[in-house]
Amino acid sequence: MINSYNDRYRLFPEDGGAFAVWAIDKYGSVLGLLPDGSGGGSMLEEIAQACKDTGRKAAWLQLNDPGMGLPYAGFVSLQKAISMQILRYAAVVTTIENPQVPEACGGLGDLGCDLIEDVAADFVPGYSYIDTADDIAEAASGEGLVNC
Repeated sequence: MINSYNDRYRLFPEDGGAFAVWAIDKYGSVLGLLPDGSGGGSMLEEIAQACKDTGRKAAWLQLNDPGMGLPYAGFVSLQKAISMQILRYAAVVTTIENPQVPEACGGLGDLGCDLIEDVAADFVPGYSYIDTADDIAEAASGEGLVNC
């Protein structure tokens, strides 16, 4: 983690006390780095888990459709996309010095993919079985079977 800040002045404790590093850029911005990654590093794992959990919850909602079909599925897919986008923003802000987005948070194309699957499940014969299997897999593990 420390080596990713080679372009900055880095201050280390000299007395062997609690380990921490201060990284200072040429403009005077100071970033504190702790060995547990707090202040950025450990948050990325929590955001990745939140993205998986969001996918799992959306899949569970899809599986428990109250009989509304496509409007309900589209609404769930849209809400999932909004939640994932907010989590992607949080990941970028958390890692602002070296922006990263967890793979579990997907990308901007996920909404289109989900909506295509929702439409196909209603209008393509037999695709509802594939969509259901995909939702079961995502509800169980946070990762679906069908990837666009």
